[in-house]
Amino acid sequence: MASDERTCSQRQEDELNHEAVNTVSGEEKAWSLLTSLDPHGVCKRAAVAFDSASCLYTMQSLGTYYNIAPKDRKIWSDSTWANSLLGEPRYFFALSIIWYLIHVNDIPLAGRLVNPLHTRGGQIFAVGTHMLPLGMVAEKYAHDSKEFIKRGLELGAEVGCYGDASFKISPFPRIPVTMILWTADEEFPARAELMFDSTCDIQLPTDVIWSIATMSTLLLL
Repeated sequence: MASDERTCSQRQEDELNHEAVNTVSGEEKAWSLLTSLDPHGVCKRAAVAFDSASCLYTMQSLGTYYNIAPKDRKIWSDSTWANSLLGEPRYFFALSIIWYLIHVNDIPLAGRLVNPLHTRGGQIFAVGTHMLPLGMVAEKYAHDSKEFIKRGLELGAEVGCYGDASFKISPFPRIPVTMILWTADEEFPARAELMFDSTCDIQLPTDVIWSIATMSTLLLL
């Protein structure tokens, strides 16, 4: 049984990596749109900073800072740790950060958590490779909620009070993500959930929400 579960997990990971390759054309389109926008408007909407001399946006993300250069189409951090943080999720991060800067609005959070399945267009989260690898997260931390929290803190998280362990990370200033873990016991297997603020589907298109959710999940693996 354990062998079958590992095979299933590996298959899902391979499918996610294949999905990442398909983001390239969307990223090119996003860069073009971002370059055409007024930086002052972007800063107000997205809660980021812009340096007119270097033509760089700076955004706080996951407890650190990233630079975005629309003209050069580059995203990086001055921190070696931050650059190494993303690894494979870099595909999803790059696409999400650009579309975030394009679409997000200056509106307050509702303070109500919602499963992405229950957002507008959220049915994609239940289909094929769009299903989040939350089972892999649950398996990894099934008996170790302290390690789950430790990983959250490495990502700049605020510890929460849901489930057996939870935390809130901020991939982007106006799009917090809450991760919840229920550890395994004699009666139930471990379970993990990802939740957004209920304003997420007002802020961003469904495919960008999915990209942020996928990135946030992969960062725990």
